[in-house]
Amino acid sequence: SDEKCSTAKTASLKGKVDEMPYRESKKVVIAGSYACGHCTLQKTEDCSPMLKTADGKVYPLLQNNHAMEMKSKEGKNLEVSGTVKKVDGVKFLDVKSYKVL
Repeated sequence: SDEKCSTAKTASLKGKVDEMPYRESKKVVIAGSYACGHCTLQKTEDCSPMLKTADGKVYPLLQNNHAMEMKSKEGKNLEVSGTVKKVDGVKFLDVKSYKVL
């Protein structure tokens, strides 16, 4: 059943998040706040880490240690550095580091 769950997670993001205006593999720095796709934004079936920018755009984060740590900083303004990675046609931010602004 784990397999089904992880498939649902990526599939459910199509059309529910904004398209990052960066090409794949590009290193980017984006400011925004951590938001849970399920609990905060009601966009996803499952809890999934997202970054919400000041202009209201929502970009999905790849599940990694940094993204998980950012959860404890929910509501704070963060500067997030990472790489754009495409998964199932959706551009994710693969977080490499972040800092509270």
